[in-house]
Amino acid sequence: MKFRKRTGIKLNKVTLVFTGILVILLSALTITSLLYFNIQIDAVKKMSDPSYKEYGNHYVLITDDNQDSFWDEVYQGALNAGEESNVYVERFGEDLAVSYTKAELMEMAIAAKVNGIIVEADQSEEMKALIDQAEDKGIPVVTVMTDCYGSKRQSFIGLGSYNLGREYGREIIQIANENTKKVLILMNANTDDNNQNILYTGINETLSNEGNHLNLNIETKIVNDTGSFSSEEAIRDIFIDSEQLPDIIICLDEENTLSTYQAVVDYNLVGDVKIIGYYTSDTILKAISQDVISATIAVDSKQIGKSCVDSLNEFINTAHVSDFVTLEVTTVTQKNLKEYLNDDTQTGN
Repeated sequence: MKFRKRTGIKLNKVTLVFTGILVILLSALTITSLLYFNIQIDAVKKMSDPSYKEYGNHYVLITDDNQDSFWDEVYQGALNAGEESNVYVERFGEDLAVSYTKAELMEMAIAAKVNGIIVEADQSEEMKALIDQAEDKGIPVVTVMTDCYGSKRQSFIGLGSYNLGREYGREIIQIANENTKKVLILMNANTDDNNQNILYTGINETLSNEGNHLNLNIETKIVNDTGSFSSEEAIRDIFIDSEQLPDIIICLDEENTLSTYQAVVDYNLVGDVKIIGYYTSDTILKAISQDVISATIAVDSKQIGKSCVDSLNEFINTAHVSDFVTLEVTTVTQKNLKEYLNDDTQTGN
């Protein structure tokens, strides 16, 4: 009886060892087969898909809003520039089932070991740490439209806040008359305060130097755009008290421009409240043609995307790049709308 028990134990151990080895071999064979299968699929794709292309570098664009027409055009400009320089530019986070924050997308881009990152930055400590982490891992970072001061980013591509303020200030002077008393500037709660303060200074100094014949009261209102309708509701609140209505409203982004335009129409205040907006979507340009929006600040969004890619390419190729790349802006009004549209068509924007 004892002899049989020992034999049974030995046989069980042998069976277990044999089974373990068999599982390991089968797993290895499965993995090898899958790898071979994927290699074969890639080879077939290369031969059968005429659009298949291998790129020298992979850059990603990370922004707050992947549904914004401004960023759509920035991405298109970056994509076109990438095609010309053998770089694949990816709109990171687009068309995903789950919505990720900029910080999470930055972490994923770093983990994916991309060759370069273009990011709509901010002044948070988290953003600064992620930019520094990317740079420490050899991934150059270009900030676009909003900077992250004190970080290791290689370059900032955007508008000079002071010059932008001067442009708004000059347009206020063009629109205002002796009856104009109140100008309201809509500030974005999620935009860096330093940039907005510099812009505000540009407006004030321009009015002091070039518009000192006017007697204007400049006010600001913080608009929070974190919710689906928060900015729209905040702007509509301005129009509830008709006695406190501003004569001119300055909008610093596309969303606030569209919300203000809609509110002016809905409250039947076209002509009573002048709008100086931002960006040149089809809706905004149509509103200018109808004199609902008095003027808008036009930026070449595709050029912004191109400049981002060019800066990353320059740094990767030469290890040097400009710290700041400041882009020019144009003010579009009814007077020069036709000329602007003709120029826009000719440049392919």
